[in-house]
Amino acid sequence: MSEAKRRSILYLFPHPAATSLAEVQAGLAPTERLYGVIELLEKGYRVDICDTRFQGLFGGLRTRLRRFGIFLLDWGTVREIARHDVIIVKDDFALMTTLVAKLLGKRIIYLDAMFSLPRRSWRRLLTKLNLVTADAVVAYSNRQIDLWSERLTARRDRFTFLPYTVDIGFYAPVGAQANEEPYVLSVGRDLGRDFTTLVEAMRGTGLRLKLITLPYLLPPGATSESFIDIRERVSYEELFALYANAAIVVVPLTDALLYPSGIRAVLEAALLEKAVISTYTPVLEEYMTADEEIVYVRPQSVEQLRTAITTLMHDEPKRIRIQRNAKRRALSEYGMDVFARGLIETIDAS
Repeated sequence: MSEAKRRSILYLFPHPAATSLAEVQAGLAPTERLYGVIELLEKGYRVDICDTRFQGLFGGLRTRLRRFGIFLLDWGTVREIARHDVIIVKDDFALMTTLVAKLLGKRIIYLDAMFSLPRRSWRRLLTKLNLVTADAVVAYSNRQIDLWSERLTARRDRFTFLPYTVDIGFYAPVGAQANEEPYVLSVGRDLGRDFTTLVEAMRGTGLRLKLITLPYLLPPGATSESFIDIRERVSYEELFALYANAAIVVVPLTDALLYPSGIRAVLEAALLEKAVISTYTPVLEEYMTADEEIVYVRPQSVEQLRTAITTLMHDEPKRIRIQRNAKRRALSEYGMDVFARGLIETIDAS
């Protein structure tokens, strides 16, 4: 076995992940939910997930403090860091974690921890300390790397670009129901979604809208609209059926969004063979080409989104062309094998 594979790798997620691991290993969920854990295991690496900071008497307190940008370690996590060679942290820049890892002589890699730039000067300082102290910071967007490098006056080589990828084998299209009336589908549960613009654009079109999201992301009154069907949570089987019967998929995003929101929804729809309309962002432009693989609209433009929806609904040749091109690109560039190769190179180089 190579020296790299003899290294032990510890993943720290922002939430308990043991249940997700069991679901993925059982084939009930896609491997991208674990950001390389499954792929590294399959390639012979020793990989563990540590959930101990969410457990015990103070587990709930540590979880609540995370909402305020305070990331406390417990002794169980410290012991696990000491037992492993490489620490991969998903989501949160946490200076305490970085310093503990470096004091113990461990390599530490931050994975997809770049969201909105910190506004307060003290948080920017802590973030920059993380950037210069960690062994690698992996981001899903070159545009985002350029922005963070400029705003935080950090060297660009402190960042590593890896494309966001999905478990392409998991997303297999299913057959549509024979008598289902065509509808627009939109899926998303993060704060970057702009369902207010989507609901207004759909109003008066005579089309149905099915939303899979959380209630607090919806505009006032959306739950009482007769043309909207809202579901908070669905199984993957239900999700695939909803995609199968949808005519098109819309990914509405907020203005000036500079982190990788919407990528998973776009790739998911592409693999399930649905044409996508999305709000334009510089990040998404790196993944899908306008009018060839996706239709982009301006942020918060109700009229442009309404026109794009009604036009694409009635233009079957364009829908087919876009969905085929998008699926071809997703299959060739955005599979988890691509991510795994890049992550292994990052682990070996760090």
